[in-house]
Amino acid sequence: MAQLRSLDVTTTSKAINAAFARHQAGDLDSAEVLYHEVLLADPNDLNGLQLLGLLIHQRGRAADAVALLHKAIAVLERRGGASAEHAGLYNNMGNALRAAGRAKEAAAQYRRGLDLDPNLAELHANLGNALLADGDPANAVASYEAALRRGPLSTQCLGNFANAQYALGKALSDRGDNRGAIAALQRCLELDARHTGALHDLGALLAKVGLLDLAVPFLEMAIKARPDDTRSLAALGNVLHAQGETARAFACFRRACALQPVVAWAAANQPAEFAALLIQSPGVANTPPEFLFGQARYDRYFFPLLPDAAPDFDLLRRHGDIVVNLISDVDQGHAMLAAAADVVDRLGKRTINHPRRVLCTGRDAVAKLLAGIPLCRVPEAARVTREALAAPGAAALLDRSGFAFPLLLRVAGSHGGDAFEKIETGADVAKFLSEHSAEEFYVTAYVDYRSGDGQFRKYRFVFAGEEILPYHLAIGDGWKVHHYTTEMDRHAWMQDEEKAFLENPARVFSPGHYAALAAIRAAIGLEFFGIDCSLDRDGNIVVFEVNASMLIHDDNVDFPYKTPHCMRIKEAFDAMLTRAATSARSLTSAPASATG
Repeated sequence: MAQLRSLDVTTTSKAINAAFARHQAGDLDSAEVLYHEVLLADPNDLNGLQLLGLLIHQRGRAADAVALLHKAIAVLERRGGASAEHAGLYNNMGNALRAAGRAKEAAAQYRRGLDLDPNLAELHANLGNALLADGDPANAVASYEAALRRGPLSTQCLGNFANAQYALGKALSDRGDNRGAIAALQRCLELDARHTGALHDLGALLAKVGLLDLAVPFLEMAIKARPDDTRSLAALGNVLHAQGETARAFACFRRACALQPVVAWAAANQPAEFAALLIQSPGVANTPPEFLFGQARYDRYFFPLLPDAAPDFDLLRRHGDIVVNLISDVDQGHAMLAAAADVVDRLGKRTINHPRRVLCTGRDAVAKLLAGIPLCRVPEAARVTREALAAPGAAALLDRSGFAFPLLLRVAGSHGGDAFEKIETGADVAKFLSEHSAEEFYVTAYVDYRSGDGQFRKYRFVFAGEEILPYHLAIGDGWKVHHYTTEMDRHAWMQDEEKAFLENPARVFSPGHYAALAAIRAAIGLEFFGIDCSLDRDGNIVVFEVNASMLIHDDNVDFPYKTPHCMRIKEAFDAMLTRAATSARSLTSAPASATG
């Protein structure tokens, strides 16, 4: 806000006093006339320039106000420079610049004022406002904190402070600093307990880091504050489902779908090149969409498929040139994949990752599909029930089926190394069953895939259309290797090896290996999926996992060399969708064949 308290009493004239009195009384028309008369008599009258600039700012003419205040500052500096009593002039100049949309220049003026009077709380607060507008939430927060140490903030400024903390939380989250993001969002809610964005984001972030119990109340408060917030409803549904509260979870999902049957992400630039209908199923594993479908040149419409739901097929047909099935886990989503296959068939559109193809990617099915591919070693896998594993003589049965100890045992549908162990004896089987209440498990033959240096190496490739692209290399000293659980962030040699692999995977994987990967792609039959694998000492590709559920992201704070290769995957993915949409449109627009 412009302030009316910066008169230079040493040069104040009766004419200025009269104009200022009218200004304070709210008679802006008369005050403006009188200020102009003062400046007509003396174009360099400091008080006339500053007060007319303030008045013009009040009247919404920010650009004109900037010109007047700029002249006032020039007059002041010609007189020998400014002192603490003139800090308000720079504050007013900053306010006018900010109103004119020139936040960066405004921040510079506020800093000049603080150089004169570092204890002026209003200058600190306004600097925070300018930095927030300029997209610098971290320094905005520091400025609001400085203002708060010098006095209470206005209600509006407290709201801005909360928004700065919220923006900082989002920025930290985007950079992968979950701990810092959580702290910033908590501070936002201390300032504004009803900030719906922070309630949702804090709940979602707590869920992301596995603090499900802490996430629930924040998501519930977000929904209470905004009952039609479908994002919070879906996020709460996912948390409740993970906690085993299936009935409450699907109540959230159904409510969200009733409010918004299709969730739209508009293309970055309009008109969009095409539109894709993306089929998901809440409560089961889906291909993670955030990175792959972010910043796209096409419109994206997410359709959540629920059990026993009756889709509106007319609505769905209007929302996509092509269909992308994101339901990707055959163990968690077998029933929903069958339902999705029916939906896709009835829509009759070109489909990426058809659900029927995904149904063939269970661990046991993949082992059979890939058997016999040269240079491809796929450990035997079988899906078994709890009853079979708990029965007397189960160890002997496993041995007769070709599963000698040690073997690997995991809960069906688990990912990321959870509920997954190396089993040495029959007693270990019983112990594993006692620790996990699931009814279905995978038994997999164990392969010692250690390299010559004693380290275990797990490579991930991503198949996108015809492309076979490297995504990462994880190196660890134990058999259960996942990139996020290794010590790769502590060892430069590991990072150097991963970087070299990403830049030239052909140094590790020969033409024969690439032929095997191409054969794997043909056997799986999906347009987009990933493979986790290694190389044994005989040079065979050891296949651990093949599916479309693998997380692809560009949050590479500790491994920045990975980001260009992540972007190559996204570019290949976008190109694949573009080709599919172009083909689908050409078929739709082609004239019917003549009949004789």
